[in-house]
Amino acid sequence: MLKPLLYDKRIVFLGESSHGVAEFNLAKTRLIQFLHQEMGYNILAFESGLSNTSLANTMVKQQLPEQTMKNSIFGVWWSKEIMPLFDYLKTSAQTERPLILTGFDMQLQFPLLDGNWLKDKELAKRLAQTEQKMSNFSAGTDLKAYRAEKNEIIKVYKDVLQSLKSKSNQAYLQIEYPDQPKLSMLLERSLSDRIRVAREYVDLSIRATAEMNEGKYESFFDSMEWRDQAMHDNLMWLATEVYPNEKFIVWGHNDHIRKAHSEVMGSPYPITMMGEKLSEEMKKSSYVLGLYASSGQTADNSGGLHAVEPAKPGSIEGIMSATNTPYSFLDLRYQNRETGNSWMFEPRFAYSWGMILRVLSHAISMTAF
Repeated sequence: MLKPLLYDKRIVFLGESSHGVAEFNLAKTRLIQFLHQEMGYNILAFESGLSNTSLANTMVKQQLPEQTMKNSIFGVWWSKEIMPLFDYLKTSAQTERPLILTGFDMQLQFPLLDGNWLKDKELAKRLAQTEQKMSNFSAGTDLKAYRAEKNEIIKVYKDVLQSLKSKSNQAYLQIEYPDQPKLSMLLERSLSDRIRVAREYVDLSIRATAEMNEGKYESFFDSMEWRDQAMHDNLMWLATEVYPNEKFIVWGHNDHIRKAHSEVMGSPYPITMMGEKLSEEMKKSSYVLGLYASSGQTADNSGGLHAVEPAKPGSIEGIMSATNTPYSFLDLRYQNRETGNSWMFEPRFAYSWGMILRVLSHAISMTAF
């Protein structure tokens, strides 16, 4: 059923209304295998760190799938239901057409960069210390202390970037990672991101944390939009510079991949996010599958369990769950208005995180699972 819908699409976005849903991970894992095996989508880009995913991909053949998972993606997805995906990544790595893992986020995540790919081990040590320092500042509220060390932090990243690009380090990478010719450019991009994060984003993050304690959210929204712009830029860079001839599967939250997020009524994030920032050409050559849950439980980003709110009559979840099947799919992109489908062209409720009620400006902007 997906082949005629996706035959001319370069990017397939696999969304989710919450990160903590077992059935989403199971469904998306199966979809990814189908898209790779049957439709030639060879790049899997996660809403996770560009550096973490890229480095983990270099070791996918050598290490256990669980370790690849923990080294590459955010912890919100560490689950038994996603393990078949990492088993598949390892299996496909042995073939002539592997599924390549990458990411597009700019946030620092554990494990932090330790510089094993640097020939200069003393500089690698400085990098590891700087990563920890910037991570601590990002999670705190001491803007004055950060600004006192900001220039030194930026200098370390610039030194690392210069060392990475040196002839001696390029030769070192060829020896240590002989079958990873794109690793250097991926790391260069990651380090350039770190410099921008140190210059701009950490200030925003610190201010956002401090101001939210006072009930103010302007800096928080600014930091979110900054992140989504960076994610958009990274994804487009991957698609045009690193893998210009490949088709992409993109894994992320519905909010990030939705192409008209600013039109969602009741969103706690009244900003333009990654999917909406796409060029018109990229919007036309991509397809969004938004996954929604109609019952059961969902986990928040801290691992806390919450009951999914009952499907509201007339909501996306209510309409789709009326099929009484474990999973149901409906294409909304290529519909013409006719008797019985007017709901697709009208504002509809849907739940984010299974709990937060929002109004999509018109259902046609999403595809429901």
